[in-house]
Amino acid sequence: MGQIVIFRLIFYFLSFLFIPLSLYFRLGGIELIIDWELIVLGGVPINVTLVVDFMSVMFSFVVFFISGNVYWFGAGYMAGEIYIKRFS
Repeated sequence: MGQIVIFRLIFYFLSFLFIPLSLYFRLGGIELIIDWELIVLGGVPINVTLVVDFMSVMFSFVVFFISGNVYWFGAGYMAGEIYIKRFS
């Protein structure tokens, strides 16, 4: 039960951390493009490109907020379970 509360708090903290970050990106007109070379196989580079802008930060906020609510719901739903060890 305590582990679920910790995960919920982590997701809520991360989600609300994205709100001022999204305002910073929106008001500053900032967009970041991060290109990362993951691995080279046979001379062929495999790259990962991340685009961070206002919309992607707001989407991350929504994802983390919903994840925190799912953990919260799960904690309440499983609170009365007799065999809680089966699920953790």
